[in-house]
Amino acid sequence: MLFRSFNTNQVLLLLLSICGLLSAFIFWDYITFQKVLLYTDIGSDSVNIFYPFWAHLADLWREQGGTTFYTLQYAMGQKVEISYFKFFQILNILAGKENIPYVLTFAEIFKVLGSTVIMFFFFKLQKLNKSVSFIGALLYGFSGYLIIGVSGWYHHSAEAFWVAVFLLISEKFKQNRAIWLLAIPIFLYPHINFLLTIQLTAFLFFYLLFRSLEDNDKPIEIVKTYGFAALSIIAGALLGHNKINSQINSLFKSGRVEAIEASAQGNFLKNTPITKICSENEISSIIYRLFSNNMVGTANDFHGWQNYLEAPILYIGLLSLLVLPFVFVKVNNKLKLIYGITLAACVIMLIFPWFRYAYWGFKVDYFRSFGFFISVVVLLLAMRGLNNMFKHEGKLIPLIISCVIILLVLFNTPKIDIEKIDLTTRLWLFIFTFAYGIFSIFYTKSQYKAEWKWFLIAIVCFEVGVNAKATVNERVTLTSEDIINGKLYGDETEGILAKIKEEDKGFFRVAKYYPSGPAIHMSMNDAIVQNFYGIIGYNSVHNKNYLTFLRKLGCLDPNNPNDLKWAYKILNRPFLASFVGAKYFLSKGNLSLDNVSFKHIMTEKDIQVHKSNIALPIVIGYDQYILEDDFMKLSNIKKDYVLFKAIVLSSEQTEKYPFLKQFNLADTLKVLTSNHFVTAHNERIQLAKSNLSVTNNSVEGSIETTKPCLIHIAIPDTGKLTIDNKPLFMDLNPLGFGIAELNSTGKQSIKLEL
Repeated sequence: MLFRSFNTNQVLLLLLSICGLLSAFIFWDYITFQKVLLYTDIGSDSVNIFYPFWAHLADLWREQGGTTFYTLQYAMGQKVEISYFKFFQILNILAGKENIPYVLTFAEIFKVLGSTVIMFFFFKLQKLNKSVSFIGALLYGFSGYLIIGVSGWYHHSAEAFWVAVFLLISEKFKQNRAIWLLAIPIFLYPHINFLLTIQLTAFLFFYLLFRSLEDNDKPIEIVKTYGFAALSIIAGALLGHNKINSQINSLFKSGRVEAIEASAQGNFLKNTPITKICSENEISSIIYRLFSNNMVGTANDFHGWQNYLEAPILYIGLLSLLVLPFVFVKVNNKLKLIYGITLAACVIMLIFPWFRYAYWGFKVDYFRSFGFFISVVVLLLAMRGLNNMFKHEGKLIPLIISCVIILLVLFNTPKIDIEKIDLTTRLWLFIFTFAYGIFSIFYTKSQYKAEWKWFLIAIVCFEVGVNAKATVNERVTLTSEDIINGKLYGDETEGILAKIKEEDKGFFRVAKYYPSGPAIHMSMNDAIVQNFYGIIGYNSVHNKNYLTFLRKLGCLDPNNPNDLKWAYKILNRPFLASFVGAKYFLSKGNLSLDNVSFKHIMTEKDIQVHKSNIALPIVIGYDQYILEDDFMKLSNIKKDYVLFKAIVLSSEQTEKYPFLKQFNLADTLKVLTSNHFVTAHNERIQLAKSNLSVTNNSVEGSIETTKPCLIHIAIPDTGKLTIDNKPLFMDLNPLGFGIAELNSTGKQSIKLEL
């Protein structure tokens, strides 16, 4: 038997050696720093959100210390944090902003190696033989989902790693029912990925049932297992209740989730019949992506459902598909029923979208980890099938030939144009399928079982290596030379901002109309890389109050899921941008801005710079209000103007501030000109003059008012506010900005800690 003379440490060393060689084969250009794992194709999240976020956290950590920060550079303001439990992220942040592109490769390789080793112990714990555990670990470590994660979707490769850890812990718990075992991940995982914690907890109960039935546990034993699992989950939840509560608030009560809930998409997902079947294109993608990530194209050349990243990512090795039927060989009828129901459930959940929608709480139409969990189930069953095959002594040739034929037929079954098929990938699939078939046939007849197992391991390595290499390398990435030449956010913007900051020492926001990122999709997080205060941003979960402001001002469509992530439409409203403090407008080409409100001050190469004469300070005062209901009836241009004249309040809030007078809607003139905005701007400045020092997490200085007023702070959050060192209550107005009553007049000190 293969590995019979090897102890566990030796097998582990061999596994790591093979993984290291495969990693060198796949990532050689990145290990040698010719390229970096930053993708400018469909994987643009790597340069548009991951790199900017990590670079900004690295700067904040260096400047402020600690782990929790408030930053005014992320959109108009957002709380961000570093979790020590996210050690892959920590590795990148510790490397520093300039070194992140190079350290990133080694962080991702570690995920591959770590996942592979953990899964080896997981399969070994299930008492599968060492060679099966070895192969299963390789198939998991180089699975489609993990490798696509490595190549630009780093969040998802981290998910695959933590799923492997959870599987190992779950199996260990199944065997000894130690409460502390499950309590640890339930406490720890919300610090890493709260949504994944929920999904894994649900998966745990199915897994425990599957394993209990598989082990033929008595009903009382199953009850005990679930009882101890419930106690473990409760213990972990109690230990981490503070983090869990904060994650619930940030995730389920986020502006994006609320908007989707009320959107047309949310209603469509909730109203989808459970019996509705996937479209033909979706089914084709499901089938083809079982065989390879790249069967219907790679990255921008993908021709399946949705796109390369959103489509089902189900590849977990051709061998898994070939040996899957062997799970039914030489097992009793009860196990056949268990395995059959499990496989049927996987098929049903794939072809009926309702189950996918339910998995995501009827919020989004993704596959992502939903498909990955199905791949994991397929791998678990397939490795049992391989284990059966190695133990079986009967004639398996008819079954083997049937399996090979079925796989080959599936290559051509889906209805998709032949020109959309990646013929090179399909050729490799034919070669690997025949190689596995030859192995299976000769293995069953040969006396040299160990030698044939080495041959099988070689095929597996070759197969996963070829697939992973294509996924990682047949893409558009940045090179080291690109970074040296400033292609990664290093354009003329930095020089322009340096000149502006040299002349203007105060706080100002910048409206930037062109991307400095190198990807095919517009970069919107330039501010956190190029160190300025912006007004737009790209984030999976934006600050709820920021989205409220954009929605009520008509700068996003809640029925468009992209608007809830890519917040940029405020750029179409220069007066509104000036209201929130955008003082400098950078564009390539003409912006058609009038010279009264927006003065052209410089041109650098092809970049035009305008200065807003009506940009308001971050803290302004109001002595009149407009009711939210009246405000929402106005046209966009009138909304922009009214914001310079009156603060928006709810009817309940007007009772708290009786000194304010109601704004006369007749004053919103039929024809508005720039001069009206200039006059309104001057009124705001005269009512409350401020001299403020602004950092990412504080606003401090003095404010001088001529009458009692309601101050408005252009930050979509509240914080600890003091006036002359006395605490002052902060509220949020209906647009999501902080407000506070200032009764006294004259010059006063003001401090806001965020």
